[in-house]
Amino acid sequence: MIPNHQRVRSRMCGKGVSVVLAVGLAVFFFVVPGRCLADGRNEVINAVEAEKRGDYTLAAACYAKALEAADLSGTGKAMVHAARADLLASQGRPHEAVKEYDAALVIAPEQADFFFNRGNLLFAMGRYDEAIADFTRAIELDAKDAGAYNNRGSAWFAKGNLDSALANYTMAMELLPADAGFVINRGRVWLIKGDEERARADFAMAKSLDPNIRTPLD
Repeated sequence: MIPNHQRVRSRMCGKGVSVVLAVGLAVFFFVVPGRCLADGRNEVINAVEAEKRGDYTLAAACYAKALEAADLSGTGKAMVHAARADLLASQGRPHEAVKEYDAALVIAPEQADFFFNRGNLLFAMGRYDEAIADFTRAIELDAKDAGAYNNRGSAWFAKGNLDSALANYTMAMELLPADAGFVINRGRVWLIKGDEERARADFAMAKSLDPNIRTPLD
């Protein structure tokens, strides 16, 4: 399987400042470790801190309480759904994670990152048509998203549509020419199509970008 470009841009864990901006918190706040607080904003922050400590049970509980709170905006709750989706995905629970992204997108249907991340989950589950639809929507919302083009290419590749895969990998390379992984992916398609000369050219380009990267011809 050609690897996807992995990115969880909506993830809250480890990005406290982004969480603060997303849910409208003040710059300074007090966090009580080990329990969920009474309002949604602090529960989100406690969930993030719990994830950092590896206390995923507490993190899940705090996210759930945040969604029940009245003080978070719609966008804030969408971010909580997305964060809970990423937590579930990290625990090997992709079906539940997809449902959380479904909920996030009902609230915030213009968030390209949510479509991208849900597309990755669907791709990993073998639901390629749905993944293509999500990557396409992510591209519609952010036409310069090289990762979405790459991953849509991987979904087309998985379906056996080499021409569509090639077109998407090429667009990803044009948008982000320094990414050796995108170049390797296109090279693999050339190799399968029987164009070894172009495949070798792509693999050489990838090596020039990242000398440590491995190609199918190594």
